Amino acid sequence: MEDTKSITVNTVIRRLANYISIKSIDRTLLPSKKRDIRDSIRALQKVFQTVTCMDDPVNDDETDRTKSLMHIENSLANLIVPQSFSQSPIYIFKLLSSYSEIHEMLGHPEKAIENYKETIKLAQKYNQHDMVAVAQQRLGQLLLDQNNWESAVEQLELAMAYYDRIQSPVRLKDCYCQLGIAYQRMGKYAETIDYYQQALKLAEQIKDISSIAKLNMFLGVIYRILDDKTKSTQLLEHSHALYQQLDNVRGIVDTLNQLSLTNLQQSNYQSALSGFNKCIAYCRKIGDVEMLAYVNLNKADFYLKVGDPRNAAKYCTEALENIISGNLVLVLAKACSLLSRIFKLFHQDEIAKQLFTETMTIYQNLNLPLGLANCCSDYTDILIQTEHYDEAMECYQMARQIYLELKLDHYADSLDRHVDYAVTAENIPLHVPQHK
Repeated sequence: MEDTKSITVNTVIRRLANYISIKSIDRTLLPSKKRDIRDSIRALQKVFQTVTCMDDPVNDDETDRTKSLMHIENSLANLIVPQSFSQSPIYIFKLLSSYSEIHEMLGHPEKAIENYKETIKLAQKYNQHDMVAVAQQRLGQLLLDQNNWESAVEQLELAMAYYDRIQSPVRLKDCYCQLGIAYQRMGKYAETIDYYQQALKLAEQIKDISSIAKLNMFLGVIYRILDDKTKSTQLLEHSHALYQQLDNVRGIVDTLNQLSLTNLQQSNYQSALSGFNKCIAYCRKIGDVEMLAYVNLNKADFYLKVGDPRNAAKYCTEALENIISGNLVLVLAKACSLLSRIFKLFHQDEIAKQLFTETMTIYQNLNLPLGLANCCSDYTDILIQTEHYDEAMECYQMARQIYLELKLDHYADSLDRHVDYAVTAENIPLHVPQHK
């Protein structure tokens, strides 16, 4: 998962500017000392203007930007006076929320979490129930970004209960979707499907085509994981058609990439390669570095599967250039996994082992068990090919155990069959449990 600090600075700054713009604040909500407040806001607006003039993030001066953000943080700290909350709850709530977002931008998630919790306490004290739910949902998303799944679920369920009570379909839809993501990351796919389907039902009810497309794609990915490739393909094709209808290029690329992965999983190599090539062309056209890195890695995986490690290495190298420029942590894990397999095939054992260890560390730190299991499964295959049987057995057992813990028995069975075939064909001394 991408680190919080890599969020586009200008996007968040512009959103914060809206929160404390004088024009958007009801004058009756302002605390006492109105002149001081207005002077502070004018000072903040100058800082916003300075930061939002930096249209090219690549050429931003990081030091100046950080100083500007610190200026905003300090100015907001002087504005926030908890005692005045009862007199102007909406205004102070917006300031507290902005303060939390600035902590996120500065890479201080712990401070942001603490601040959101303080916001919730204040809003609860003054019976501002709507503000409580909004802060709980934002806190839930932040915890989600920090891979703290259980705590994220706790906050999102609290917000969900309130939105359900006041019948707010838009907010409820978003909560259901966030909960689906949390359960997906934990590998609890029954709950994932349930929340995505509830979100989809609300999206259809309010005719939110963009959300319908996104949720169909999310469900398509889950059904592919659960080995229902027919249903996965149907959902992904429907999502792809909706994104084309919306002329949403990123959505078109996302669904095309997922369809190509499904084709790759089904050994439809020509369709998979054609899809990946189209994705790369789209990504270069719109300048999407993150998606380009993903697709290049998927194409590298394709070449490994068809027995062409040199082309696999080529696309891994291209992906690494994208990763370095975009600070993409999760994509880096996949790159390390692929490179470890490539180096193993070229008998660079020490480098391969270091890369594999790095991959495992990233997945463990991100708390992503399925990614870890898939990494071990793929590496098992390479270890068998290169006759490193003891290491292969360790990786095989680790992958199999995680698959069974996630209740992905078909993944464990597929791994058993694959290793069993290799053992039988090559007379390798590995013990494989009897598959179903």
